[in-house]
Amino acid sequence: MAPPSNPILMKSTTSTLNRGTAYTLPADLESKVLQLMEAAAVPGLTLAVFNKEETLFSKAFGIKSLQGAEEPVDEQSLFCAASLGKPVFTYLVLQLVDQGVLELDRPLYLYWPHPDLTYDERHKLINTRMVLEHTTGLPNWRMGSRLEFLNDPGEEHTYSGEGFLYLMNIVEKETGKSIKELSQELIFDPLKMPNSSFTWREDFEENYAFAHNEKGQVMARYKPQEPNTAYSLQTTAADYAQLMRALLNGTGLKKETFESVFHPAIELARSPVDDSSISWGLGIGLLQMGDHDYCWQWGGHNWFASLTMALIEEGLGMVYFSNSINGFGLGKHLIELCLGKDRTPHQWLGDYDYLAPVKQLTLSLLQNYDFEASIAPYLATHGRHQDPDLLSEDQMEKIGLLFHEYAERRLSQKIFAYNQAAHPESAKAAENYAIACNICGEQQKAAKYFALAHRLDPDQQMNHDRYLQLTGQHPGKLVFRVEGHNYASYINLAGEFNDWNPVSHPFSRQAGEWRCCIDIPPGKYEYKIIIDGIWTLDASNPKSVYREQHNSVIEVND
Repeated sequence: MAPPSNPILMKSTTSTLNRGTAYTLPADLESKVLQLMEAAAVPGLTLAVFNKEETLFSKAFGIKSLQGAEEPVDEQSLFCAASLGKPVFTYLVLQLVDQGVLELDRPLYLYWPHPDLTYDERHKLINTRMVLEHTTGLPNWRMGSRLEFLNDPGEEHTYSGEGFLYLMNIVEKETGKSIKELSQELIFDPLKMPNSSFTWREDFEENYAFAHNEKGQVMARYKPQEPNTAYSLQTTAADYAQLMRALLNGTGLKKETFESVFHPAIELARSPVDDSSISWGLGIGLLQMGDHDYCWQWGGHNWFASLTMALIEEGLGMVYFSNSINGFGLGKHLIELCLGKDRTPHQWLGDYDYLAPVKQLTLSLLQNYDFEASIAPYLATHGRHQDPDLLSEDQMEKIGLLFHEYAERRLSQKIFAYNQAAHPESAKAAENYAIACNICGEQQKAAKYFALAHRLDPDQQMNHDRYLQLTGQHPGKLVFRVEGHNYASYINLAGEFNDWNPVSHPFSRQAGEWRCCIDIPPGKYEYKIIIDGIWTLDASNPKSVYREQHNSVIEVND
């Protein structure tokens, strides 16, 4: 839903604008920002434009929350910066490198071996440079309790918050100071960033923005009590502009260290159209397009959305924070307004354009839940599925998963049905549709498409197992049973044996009861049974354990 058009929304704070600079911002910048926010359904936003010498523009727009008194956002209102905290931590780490506290290429285990990685000898290859370049081989965040490598360190780009958290622990151990102390001492105080912290402060309670989901619902405020340099930063656009200016100038860094920040470590993608490319430097993304070199970073956490982008040589940049996940759709348009159309890397900003078909379809569905009417402008000529040139397989999958999260089962199923029809040779599209059918209680159809997914990709044994489960043919000797629940649409099994995957082990309806047959190695496992989306204890098993919540427990012997 769009924020209401009322006098409160139009209120604004005093702006700071220097029009005597080489680059002049559009005279209608403020009115256009408000128009964009209403069109993209973003309640509140704070924006700053800067060059290497000064902040050219800093202003807040909209309201803190769609509920309650609808207080206006001001320039001191706190937003969750999410991954925009990574360049901040990088700047701190590079200062410690220049001080001799850390070395970029020294293996991290020599400082402190990560207790969750010592089982794998590859942990000895990880160094500080790899963490900042996102080449540690670690996942963004672990699934379950076990931390595992996705690939060998130094080989590929794997965006990793786990790597940043590992390095944060080393920084604290090597300096004997907390991240809160170090960031205040090395960054926030010298750069005059009074409204920034990796943890929640008591004074933040007076002025902060609430996040909103795609529907415009107000979400619980994230107030980090422990620092996590990968995502816990709380800040304002005015503060963050100070950080970006310091990075662009190399303030407080040795020349060699400063130059390494913007040196491409590993290329992620290259455009066949104009040979522009995306890569990663030390702690920040890089983009090369024609005569322009950019640095950039996005941030998304707990339904906040933010983006910063700057021209490295020219020193002109912008940063915005929004209190809605819909705020990502403003990125392309705000960059055009703030940096100029000719300086905007349009082809790389499809995910940051609220006018893109994927964004428009999502907004339309959220407003009216009428799939046929919403999908009509994006159909292929024959009308049986979406036009893949307008809505890719991945984009439709993303929309389907969104409505799955909102428990809109039938709508999600329709989206996945169209996607499977558009991509009949895709195992992933078939699998997603099968999962949606099972959740809607259509087990026969689900089994059919799990079988298709396995034929298309025989390496994915899970889809064959799910087919066997739903058709009552699985040979597993360990049988889970659920009696009753005659009107349930679906029942699934999740536990430590499948990394708590809520869709990998479906039950089938057999002889008046629900059954799921599996084979797992000997051991003790915690688990739960999911009945129409509700995670419950196993009523037939009296054994349970309490660890933040109650879980059923089963012990499997040889």
